[in-house]
Amino acid sequence: REGAMKVVLLGATGATGRLLARQLVAKKHHVTAIVRNTETEALSGLSADHLKQVRGTVLGMCDESLEQLVQGCDAVLICLGHTISFSGIFGKPRLLVTDTLKKIVKAVDAANKSENKIVKLVLMNSVGVRNKGLEEKHSVGEGILLGLLYFLIPPHKDNVLAADYLTDSIQKDTSCIEWVSVRPVTLIDESSEHTDYKLDPLRQQGVFFSSEQTGRFQVAHFMSALIDDENLWKQWKGKTPVLSDASPEGSDT
Repeated sequence: REGAMKVVLLGATGATGRLLARQLVAKKHHVTAIVRNTETEALSGLSADHLKQVRGTVLGMCDESLEQLVQGCDAVLICLGHTISFSGIFGKPRLLVTDTLKKIVKAVDAANKSENKIVKLVLMNSVGVRNKGLEEKHSVGEGILLGLLYFLIPPHKDNVLAADYLTDSIQKDTSCIEWVSVRPVTLIDESSEHTDYKLDPLRQQGVFFSSEQTGRFQVAHFMSALIDDENLWKQWKGKTPVLSDASPEGSDT
């Protein structure tokens, strides 16, 4: 790794984002976290020398303020998700991830393109989102269920549109961003911090009723490793790797 980086983190107080924030700070990166509430316990105990909390949301910021915030950043890491409640799933903003992604890409491009530098963007997405550019297929039953989810459950549609933006449209908006969209299978909360996980370009099992799972710590570890390890970044940039636990007995080991 070439020294400390300036990292902008979205979703830092969420279940995965708080783990990612701690890993980034432990590596002495300079993290700016945009959070709704700076008084939560999620980021307590982290050194103020390496973590700056900015109260607000990307969608609520004016363009000028957001551009100033991302000026000179080396990476943008996004762990945003919809709150698991009726209002969180069906209320506004229904396209939280997609609209945030588009706005921060625009800001990063405006703030950094004159510096002729590449900014790394890592998005935590979902294994339920198919990579259309690969030979990744659903069974007939899965296709029907995912189609229903797309029209009935806004967060799934949001994840699909965010992934489509990265694979289909981002190059139209910027030339200074490289990206990876991480697709963990069956996210679970766990206390262990083991990093024995595997990465695949394609799903190895179905979306529903899969025996595979992924610990949130593993997702955070991979996302932070992507911006640190240049070889790892070159391997996965512009791709949508599927992340799953690889330990013999699952995440309880």
